Amino acid sequence: MIAMNRDMYDMKHVLRYSLLVMAVLLCQACTGTDPQDITEERTTTIYLQLPQPDAGTRSISPGYEDELQLLESQIYTLRVILLSQAGTNKSTTINRLFKDVDSDARLVIENVPVGVAQLYVIANEASIGQDYSDIANLQKQVVDVNGSRKVLITDTGNRYFPIRGSELLAAEKKKGLPMSWMNKNLTVSKDMTIDVALERCVSKICMQIQNDFSESIKVTEVSFGAFFGNSFYLFREGALDVPDQTYKEQVYDQSVDYPIAPNESEVLICYFYPSFARTSDVEASPYTIGFKTEHGEYPKMAFLDSDGKPYNSIPRNKQININVTLSGATHVNIDFEVVEWTERTITVPDFE
Repeated sequence: MIAMNRDMYDMKHVLRYSLLVMAVLLCQACTGTDPQDITEERTTTIYLQLPQPDAGTRSISPGYEDELQLLESQIYTLRVILLSQAGTNKSTTINRLFKDVDSDARLVIENVPVGVAQLYVIANEASIGQDYSDIANLQKQVVDVNGSRKVLITDTGNRYFPIRGSELLAAEKKKGLPMSWMNKNLTVSKDMTIDVALERCVSKICMQIQNDFSESIKVTEVSFGAFFGNSFYLFREGALDVPDQTYKEQVYDQSVDYPIAPNESEVLICYFYPSFARTSDVEASPYTIGFKTEHGEYPKMAFLDSDGKPYNSIPRNKQININVTLSGATHVNIDFEVVEWTERTITVPDFE
């Protein structure tokens, strides 16, 4: 158990709103706290439990992948936002930030009114350039999508993602990967425990490149099709739940220089926003990958599932394993596999 590191505790009262309006943090807070409205008995406790992730990656370069697996599960900041309806004419907003949350941590949130509430949990918000110390920053990102209120994150110019694993490790200030979870229909009761399953807001490609030549080769370019977007919904409500957007290709050339010894392999790992880039079965799949080496150019090939069908989307918190075998001037064999990228499991004890 670690001590709670509390950066901010913000409790504000507002005029009564319907929970529909409160949903997705649209309440407009004003200052003021009436101690008699919130008693010490109304508390919640959050238990954070983080098992080692099973990323489904083949152990090709253990040092590199082990470092990344640790970083993938690291929680540098954990923000808890709770909206509660307290009594007949008041609402309460709690906005609290915890830093450097370790496994087996026990986080405590006190003075949470009993009754109907909504709970939002965000890990590593700085990894997508956000700071929700002021709840208004989150409210500005709320959009209406078919009658549902969602928090839309737009990464203009793709400043934060996609990002390669080597870039993530080399960052001077580590920010981790964005994760989130919410419960919009929570009923707070005395001493209750709430299970929170944080999931990463991004997807992952883990590519193994096998050299079947009798001599070393150097991969000078890796190119992906147009399935890299720049926006996503912070809190997922459906199986895919990806906003409409324009997708672009991603080419790694200037920064790519992979010498691979004969009969050896190298690994490329890349993180990117979830995508739904193929909306029609009649159009060619943008989920493709191609390579260049000093021996020749390997044209782009489509990602195919176990039934030989092309992908139309890649959800968040999923990992795509790609096994590439290079042999001959322009001959390439590629196997694709989509696996679970283990959820972060958090236990949130409760309110009274």
